[in-house]
Amino acid sequence: MRNVAIKLSRLLFGVVVLLFLNSAYATDNFVKINLPKGVSVEVPKNWVVISQDQLIPLDAMVESGLDLAGIDQESYDLPFGANYYKNGKSIGVISNRYYPDFDLTQYDAEQVTNLEVKEFDAALKENIIESLSAFEISTLSWEGTKKITINGITTFVTEYHQKSLKDAEVFRVRLVRVFAGKRSFILTVSYNENEAFFLEKITDRVISSLQLTGFEKESSDFSLQTSVHTTSTKKINTENSGLQLFVQPLNLVSSLVFFYCLFSIPAQITRRFRLKKQGKAVSPMLLIIRKLLKYWFFTALIFIPFSLIISYLALSEEGLSGADIYVALITKVFIGNIGTTLFFGYVLMKAKKESWSYSTREDKRLEFLEAEAAA
Repeated sequence: MRNVAIKLSRLLFGVVVLLFLNSAYATDNFVKINLPKGVSVEVPKNWVVISQDQLIPLDAMVESGLDLAGIDQESYDLPFGANYYKNGKSIGVISNRYYPDFDLTQYDAEQVTNLEVKEFDAALKENIIESLSAFEISTLSWEGTKKITINGITTFVTEYHQKSLKDAEVFRVRLVRVFAGKRSFILTVSYNENEAFFLEKITDRVISSLQLTGFEKESSDFSLQTSVHTTSTKKINTENSGLQLFVQPLNLVSSLVFFYCLFSIPAQITRRFRLKKQGKAVSPMLLIIRKLLKYWFFTALIFIPFSLIISYLALSEEGLSGADIYVALITKVFIGNIGTTLFFGYVLMKAKKESWSYSTREDKRLEFLEAEAAA
């Protein structure tokens, strides 16, 4: 036994050392880049930062290509870019562009609904595909745009795969769009799919390290659609839909049932022990379990399908994709309501206690005998 303990302690020590070394390695291989306007991001040390002298002609080339193609573009500043090279060829790219003409703030971004994100993504897709075609770059697949919070920042992350017509290299591209008034920016992170085995985790780390200090929380009258050159003037709608107003009371009732069970179950257990100690009749545990399962099944048969229908309608109204709706319905509604219906089943079982409980029947019998004796 002592030898086993020694081996386990050595193993534990080895794991701790390994974790420490991995942590130190991860920290030592990334460097924090402080960008203008309070933005910072961590970049691998072996990535080559592009100098301003190189960024200017690159930026001018992009601007000229879009102008020649007759494509409108927002004015922006390109203060930072970095490449990762392998065998003299760039296989990873990071850049950050500021868009000072954007008026949308972080407060506005937080209020954007899933339906508005879907509409924004459709307009963005059309705009990006048109822009890329000006440089003979085709879009192989469009993964869409998601609203994601990164270190307290509300971002809109767009992902797609592109391929240049000049070669067969496929790049995975992610655009991390941050609205912060005059400090709005887009962090672009891309890599060659042939190097995805290690570059995927590295670029994930880069995106997750994004920081923005002192971002604005005030509201503006800016529309999300403006950022992709559409004429939509729809403002962010923060009003709840009818379905959401219906779901909220349902959630309130579920919460009340949960708290009722939280206090009722311990009280019933205490009462059971007290009655047994007094030599009074108590219901067998097998009977209680059977009744609980019966009423649990009964409430689940009604509550879960009803919740699935209501949730499906609410999620569809929010503009989620079919896959996202399916995952939400299974993981959150169906599985989540298994426990909820158990509590509802317990409440229903208690409501029907007079029809099956030994102690309740005994109390009624004693009351009847006392009434007869009094008569």
